Amino acid sequence: MVITLGRRVITTSRVESDKVLLKIIRQVFNKSKGRYGSPGVYQVLKNQGLAVGRSRVERLMRLAGLKARVTRVTRRVPGLKRFVAKGENRLLTHGNATCINQVWVADITYIRHQGAWQYLVTIMDQYSRRIIGWTLSKSRTADVTAKVLAAAVKNRRYPRGIIFHTDRGIEFTGAEFQRILNTTLSTA
Repeated sequence: MVITLGRRVITTSRVESDKVLLKIIRQVFNKSKGRYGSPGVYQVLKNQGLAVGRSRVERLMRLAGLKARVTRVTRRVPGLKRFVAKGENRLLTHGNATCINQVWVADITYIRHQGAWQYLVTIMDQYSRRIIGWTLSKSRTADVTAKVLAAAVKNRRYPRGIIFHTDRGIEFTGAEFQRILNTTLSTA
């Protein structure tokens, strides 16, 4: 059996060549932090120019007990439990607005503008159905929503006691936005 390592050529018996190959396999396996299984290790050995079969790599890894780590992808299922911690829906208990500056509703949507996707952030007074603050931005951050809130508050001359209703998106539930919201309005 002939094993080539760079410029070195090693001629050995099958058992000895398996030991040498297993040492190389362990190095590749450890270098990958246990992420590569036999197909990955085989591919690395092949890319290094080592003439070895995939089944041989499988056999040696199995005998040495080298198993790749299995990473499981867990996806959170959206549901009510996820939203309950962020605050109750006060519109259910208070009902619809009966005058202006009672309930403000905010949302973000993306639209195509000048050949690129941009985010439109709006705040609407529920009673008058008027947009009292809006902006078009390339990014979807709490800073953008905070600027729109500041514009709406200034537009409506700094009202107090407003229920601020959103879809509880990350831009509205972020710590910075919540801090700004709590200093200017009553939140929903």
